[in-house]
Amino acid sequence: DYKELTDNIGGTAYKLCLSHYPIMMWHGQHSGTIHLYGHTHTSNEDAFYQDCLRRMNENDEIIQLSRGEKKAVAINVGCMMPYMNYEPRSLKEILAALEL
Repeated sequence: DYKELTDNIGGTAYKLCLSHYPIMMWHGQHSGTIHLYGHTHTSNEDAFYQDCLRRMNENDEIIQLSRGEKKAVAINVGCMMPYMNYEPRSLKEILAALEL
């Protein structure tokens, strides 16, 4: 299960897909929807997942087939991530820390 919602930062709307686990495909993946997930901590699994997304984003055919224009963005928001520092963070803080 996952939750889709919209958050606003300074008048800009951000569509989000929230789930405990990282998922490979989500609604709006190549149309700007950001996937926020946890579970994997700072593991080899997370590195593998992010590598898969990077490789997908390098394949223009995949993006075109999805009828999107943007690269998929998935962010591990587990508390142990340096930009989380074991504290709740707003979307604005997360995006600023990752320079997105």
